[in-house]
Amino acid sequence: MKNLGFNNPETGGRHEFMLYGPHKQTIPSNEEFSVPQLRKLIRQVEQKIGRIITAE
Repeated sequence: MKNLGFNNPETGGRHEFMLYGPHKQTIPSNEEFSVPQLRKLIRQVEQKIGRIITAE
């Protein structure tokens, strides 16, 4: 997410989060993400940055 313009992870509460301008993105605390959880995270990030994220 740093490559997309988010700041370094910050701690707060139970989860870390990253900032993109005024937007805050919570980072899950589990060591491995499930596929549905990763899809949800990507959709949330796409909404915040205003563009589609590809695998490239």
